[in-house]
Amino acid sequence: AHPTLSLPLCDLPLYYLFEVMNMANLLTIYTALCLEEKIVLLSTRASLLTYVAEALLTLLFPFSWQHVYI
Repeated sequence: AHPTLSLPLCDLPLYYLFEVMNMANLLTIYTALCLEEKIVLLSTRASLLTYVAEALLTLLFPFSWQHVYI
């Protein structure tokens, strides 16, 4: 029997991700995540960095980030 995949729990609002990034940038970053490339997030609104980073990792489901996450 295959283990049942459950949706990841995300207590952070995902709308911040779509509020601060346009679709072209979002697709570029998502592609980089899928290809396991290095990504650096910068913002003048530092309080949003955690929300955006966690939302990006949530979008990887059913995969998970296996590298350094600081």
